[in-house]
Amino acid sequence: MIRSGSWSIVALLVGVGPVGLPAACRTERLPEEFVRSDAPGEGSPGAGAASGPQARPARVPSAAEAGESLACAGTIARLSAETELPGAPVNAGFERALLLGRARAEPVVFLRAPRFDAQTGTPEARALRAALLSADRPAFAFETVLAKVKKNPELAREVFLSEGYLYSDSPALAALFVNYLSLGLLFREAELRLLRGRDVWLLRRHAGDYEYQSGPLAGQRATLLLFDRVSVAGSALGPALHLDVRALSAQSLSDEVRIERLTESGAVAALRFGQDWLPAALRRKGAGLELDCWRIPAALRDRFEQTRAWAQRRERVAAVLARVVQTEVDEGLPFDEPKTEDGQQDGQLRPAWRRAYLEGRDSYTFNDDKYSVFDNRGRPHTPQVCIDFITDTLERASGGGFRARGEQPAYVRGRLDFDAFSLDNRRSVETFVGFARSHPEWFELTQTEPEARVPFRERTAFFRDIYARRDEYRPFDIVTIFGLRSDGKLHYHSFFVADRDPVTGAPIAVVANAGRPRIRSWENELQNAPARAIFAHIRPKLPWLEQSLAPEPARNAQQVPGQIGGAG
Repeated sequence: MIRSGSWSIVALLVGVGPVGLPAACRTERLPEEFVRSDAPGEGSPGAGAASGPQARPARVPSAAEAGESLACAGTIARLSAETELPGAPVNAGFERALLLGRARAEPVVFLRAPRFDAQTGTPEARALRAALLSADRPAFAFETVLAKVKKNPELAREVFLSEGYLYSDSPALAALFVNYLSLGLLFREAELRLLRGRDVWLLRRHAGDYEYQSGPLAGQRATLLLFDRVSVAGSALGPALHLDVRALSAQSLSDEVRIERLTESGAVAALRFGQDWLPAALRRKGAGLELDCWRIPAALRDRFEQTRAWAQRRERVAAVLARVVQTEVDEGLPFDEPKTEDGQQDGQLRPAWRRAYLEGRDSYTFNDDKYSVFDNRGRPHTPQVCIDFITDTLERASGGGFRARGEQPAYVRGRLDFDAFSLDNRRSVETFVGFARSHPEWFELTQTEPEARVPFRERTAFFRDIYARRDEYRPFDIVTIFGLRSDGKLHYHSFFVADRDPVTGAPIAVVANAGRPRIRSWENELQNAPARAIFAHIRPKLPWLEQSLAPEPARNAQQVPGQIGGAG
């Protein structure tokens, strides 16, 4: 999603307390700075705020506040009297969180579910669609249907698109749609129009597929996300059936948006801030929902204002991290795995790269294969293992980084340098978890005991566990997973949480280097080793990040607005 603002996660950051943490977890989830304030305006937005050190008598609302609350009650009453729209099954609850965790999507809500028109559809399309939706084995049915339509884009569109939308409320089918359907399979026309949330993209056919035609993604391959709507440029599909909620989330800084009633002019909703739900009226603006007003009880106003002040501080930190991660995605930094290996040699390219870089060379060899020191834009092409992506991101956000081609080769140290901590092996996930455990003043750590770990192969249970503890997952939290891979050996992997659903508050995407830096669904990040489970969850504390990160982007960062990974 590209628009004038920063990466979408910035609008989703709000501090909250723990919810439903299993007894089997060792946790430090209530950070000290939430219950002790050293500066005006800080305090706990969590469940303990009302009775903790920050508790104060409820203040009497001002005349202006009372008038606003009364006016908002009238707006809510007006919306409640309007005809209610049906909405869609994907608009709320755990099933939505499961769907968005398995298939990358722009998390919109629907006025009604897009429909397959059985009356106008061809008999062949109706039969294939029925086979797809009724199958006990979705993957087998999808493969069979795909084979029958792959040479017929018109038929493929009829089967897989609903009123132009890539839509499904089946998590298994949605994951298959996003992972295996391409624009080039569905269309042959020269130009397409793609709607994603509030954004409209013009796509042009190129080399059998399609490319974005403008903005920072111009020239890049266009991809399909769940809930995208696509049509041939110049054709009409009728009014949009979806509403964007990103702007609402950024505007309100709420944890969840519970849509209680959708109408033609807006919605009645409840917005959650920590443990508190506030009634709100939303208005429709174009293809989106925006905050019209909310009612804030006097007893909650202080806690509400503290919560939002905390969220605004996290926005500023997240904006710095987002710019750096966007740069790493843009650079396509290689995973540290040699092209030719003698046994297991993951992690051995980076030392070879660093030697070549410091010696001023443009290339180096490893196992007789040649590698470039810089990319074609002169940026250091530094190999990373998964934990390097985490530590590199934090260091680069602090102002550190390797100088570009043409400058004196050197690593410029920023405010944060993990080498200064004398770690036994800074490139080990296990070492990093131990480092976080030994520094509770900098990190909140939740480590899951073996008996409480849910392997990813148990999809529904895995996502239900995340959903139950969704308040514990915030963008730029660090998650480590551990377990058996297909080689029969135990492996760690680490990544950042990348995005949260504004509606449910559930984490729906991650960003990591597992081949190259990219933002992906939980499904795509974990499916190649489904026996692994969440081992530890690490949250860098906000005051530590504020001290550590530079206020400006890393010196070698490229300014690219929008969501990390662009629209793909």
